[in-house]
Amino acid sequence: MLFTLADIAAQIPPQPFNEGWELFTTGRISAPNIQRGGALITAVIPHSGNHPIRVYVRTDKTGDAITINGECSCAKKRNCEHVAAVLLQALEDKQALPATPTSGTRKKNKPAANPQQALLYVLQPSEDGLLIETFAARRLKNGTYSGSTYFEPGQTTQRTPARFLEAGDLELLDALNQLPRAHPTGIPLLSGPRSSHLLETMLASGRCFLQDIQWGPQLKQGAARAETLHWVVDDFGNQCCDWALRSEDDNLEILGLSSLWYLDREQGQCGILDCGLPVALVTELLDLPAVEAGQADTVQADLQQRYPDADIPPLQHFDVVTAARTKPTPCLCLSSAEYHDWGDLSEYEDFARLSFDYDGIPLAYQGSSTYFDGERITQVTRDKKTEQAAIKTLCQWGFEEGEAWDLQAHDDCFFLGSDDFGNDAENWLNCQMEGIPKLRAQGWRIEYDNFRFQLVEASHWYCDVDQLEKQDWFSMSLGVEIDGRRVDLLPTLLEYLHNFPRGLPNAEEITTQNFVIPLFDEADDESGNEPDDEPLDEQPGQQLGERLLLLPAKRILPLLEILLEMVDSVARDEGQHLHLNRVQLARFTALDHDGNGPGLHWLGDDEAKQLARRLRELDGIPAVSPPDGLLATLRPYQQQGLDWLQFLREYRLAGILADDMGLGKTVQALAHVLLEKQQG
Repeated sequence: MLFTLADIAAQIPPQPFNEGWELFTTGRISAPNIQRGGALITAVIPHSGNHPIRVYVRTDKTGDAITINGECSCAKKRNCEHVAAVLLQALEDKQALPATPTSGTRKKNKPAANPQQALLYVLQPSEDGLLIETFAARRLKNGTYSGSTYFEPGQTTQRTPARFLEAGDLELLDALNQLPRAHPTGIPLLSGPRSSHLLETMLASGRCFLQDIQWGPQLKQGAARAETLHWVVDDFGNQCCDWALRSEDDNLEILGLSSLWYLDREQGQCGILDCGLPVALVTELLDLPAVEAGQADTVQADLQQRYPDADIPPLQHFDVVTAARTKPTPCLCLSSAEYHDWGDLSEYEDFARLSFDYDGIPLAYQGSSTYFDGERITQVTRDKKTEQAAIKTLCQWGFEEGEAWDLQAHDDCFFLGSDDFGNDAENWLNCQMEGIPKLRAQGWRIEYDNFRFQLVEASHWYCDVDQLEKQDWFSMSLGVEIDGRRVDLLPTLLEYLHNFPRGLPNAEEITTQNFVIPLFDEADDESGNEPDDEPLDEQPGQQLGERLLLLPAKRILPLLEILLEMVDSVARDEGQHLHLNRVQLARFTALDHDGNGPGLHWLGDDEAKQLARRLRELDGIPAVSPPDGLLATLRPYQQQGLDWLQFLREYRLAGILADDMGLGKTVQALAHVLLEKQQG
């Protein structure tokens, strides 16, 4: 090269030289075009926006004298920091840059007193261990950082260190560069005999973050904590070693370094964890496979022999008994599980889990034949013939055995449909309407666990009526009772009617035997309104959950026909309750006469309930005798008109007496008025 580092330092003013050195050491310059040994150098430097910076440098050497003429598209134009950075990068590309600054330039490359940049350490807990990422970021006046770029720890060994790096940073970077790297990311994995010291040093820098510089907490070292290990027993009596964290510490994560550390995400702290055991023993205990009941003594003796001075937590001992032979009850639990695939996309998997109840002892289809009740272990002799018959029955109903995708492995999963996902709503609904009732009839026990297609049937319908301030007007809600809870269906039914702008189809045109309406847990109501449904019993904690209500079409159609007549003419309040007069309210009592109707259970206002009861018990319009003194003889149809007017008066209903002209509406009205007068 025609020039050296000393030539650059001599030709470029100190401030742009130092700024150019930072651009160069942070990797901002790449691949300048070098011609004729450095006589001509060009480069394009990425810049914010769509306007890169262009640098053009000519060097001329006459004897021992060298002249550097650099031009730049930035505002400074000549021999700026961009020119200096390009020259430094050109020297490194030609392997002409010394590993450390020369005596002539060392004063310019010492660490800045108040650097605008800083090195940040980011901890990334992973399955492999604790990963450490390093970033160079701009230091803001408010103490935060922005504009972070990844800083490879090994680059300080290949070039002169960036001026913003402190002495402690250089030592840490050198140590991090010697750590093993995680595959395939290549990020240093904190391990080895110095791992605890390195973590403590990073925390002391005040520039240590958890997972993310902007959103993650800035970590500091917390006080040492004492925790203990204990043996956890699963449903089968097998024991695994785990931390017995106190309730206030149940959010801690344990870091296995050269000494034990804890990570408290909520408090943004890392600290020493003291459990009184060697780290090697703790690691072995936590990695130990589940210890079966018959292995407890052997495992305890082996551990005590290899760690004679350690206070190892003792394994628990349980009695083992054999259950009497019995025929099991097949149990089918329908479940749905949510998982995330392809980023934030949410998918659902629907499946059934098969188990068998051996006289109160539940055993999974492919699970263990032992059961632990908290005090003793029971071994069960399984009835293979009955279990295989149950599996055959499931297959006859279209179930296929498979594995749950992206979930904890369950060998007892069965799916509906032609693939292993089983997300066919129609198949699941048909199964519950046809297959599940027959399985119950055969003695199967059916359960649900967060199943998104769970069908429920109403125990009965209710009609809740309250009087309004306006005379003879009522507020009505209408719904069903499910599991002791009243659920108002009016909002759902009224919304459903928008699907039929031209009227409901005839009963003969309905191809389905049932309607299915979604019901949601009140916790899913984001409107902020209080739920309208109230518990009919006093059982606390009872929740409806998200389910699908099964409504027989022949029972719901008469109700929909009445609602369709009123949907555009009847007022509603904020709770979607209908405001009805007595005549409109009386329409709903007709549902109780028709065996195909829902059969309403009337609640609320006594007067409305009495009206509904009287109308239900009414068997036709009652006949009345004409009033005394009526100087006319009523014809049969005129007598029916008088009966009708008296009926309307008796039940306080409004109505119209319609007939052709000349057929005696006047005499019917006179008879009605005279009868009213005589009755006071």
